Amino acid sequence: MIGIDIFAIGIGFLLQGSENKSWSSAIKYWMYTIFVGTLGLLVLTLFSREFSIVDLYNMLFPFVRNTYGILSGIVLGMLTLPLFNKGVKKYENIIKLSLLLVIIAPTIFNKDIFGFANGTVFGYILVNLGFYGNYIKSKLSVKKVVTRIILLLLTNIIVISLMPEFSKAVHNDLSTAGRFTNSASALLILLAFYVVLLVSKTKVNVKVIM
Repeated sequence: MIGIDIFAIGIGFLLQGSENKSWSSAIKYWMYTIFVGTLGLLVLTLFSREFSIVDLYNMLFPFVRNTYGILSGIVLGMLTLPLFNKGVKKYENIIKLSLLLVIIAPTIFNKDIFGFANGTVFGYILVNLGFYGNYIKSKLSVKKVVTRIILLLLTNIIVISLMPEFSKAVHNDLSTAGRFTNSASALLILLAFYVVLLVSKTKVNVKVIM
């Protein structure tokens, strides 16, 4: 569940410093997506012996049709990276509050109230969190990041363990037992955010043996 969050936030973190290449990179990834979709369509047509116009639309317009949600969000984030960098200093508090509200809303009202999980909007928000993480990384020490990771881990364990009991008590069933067990959970998103920050602050020496 947290892997998707770490991936998209990490991509945003890495791309933050390449504003001048963001548009060219976005176009390149868009073309890669269409190329992979074309291969998939050919394989599907050969094996099924049937041609689907829906699959053709999905291949040609992956972002419009939300076929590859997370990737679509990342590409859109790359397109708007220059705007993010221009506005982050001037509107930092507004950006912070907006991201926080959009992340927390699904947790409060429904586990995925906006259909975020694996969707384009979800990917877009995560990649922007990565941009923001790179922007504030120098303001947080390793000790603070580790402390927050531990607290978030413990909080996740507690709420996931207790939600089935709460669901039974409130609804007399398990309809809300999985409220925090999805990638759109605020707790998991925040955990992924700080994991990416921790990795960025940790230097790992890797010896390659030829």
